[in-house]
Amino acid sequence: MNSNKHTLPDWEAQYNSFIEAGTAKATRRTYTRDVKYFWDWVQQHLQLLQHYPATVEMVLPFCLYHLNPDSPHPLKVSTVELYSNLTLYLHLILDRISLAKLLKL
Repeated sequence: MNSNKHTLPDWEAQYNSFIEAGTAKATRRTYTRDVKYFWDWVQQHLQLLQHYPATVEMVLPFCLYHLNPDSPHPLKVSTVELYSNLTLYLHLILDRISLAKLLKL
């Protein structure tokens, strides 16, 4: 085996370390809470299980539900936008991990 290549667990550890170093603990806790809330909502309201990537059919109803002022849980546009951006951010991370696994980096 080429010693210049990282095994997959080493790559994942390095990637996680990089993400953690660039993100405050409070931010990671908030992201974790928000992602959990999103998936709980999807399961409760759409009867779908958590799977990546999240689809437009999941994200759009979530956003519309929370933007509705008559919703039991209305959110500000900026908060809904955060959820949408967080979903995109997670897609990018998961795509990179999947690509690394595929390429065996």
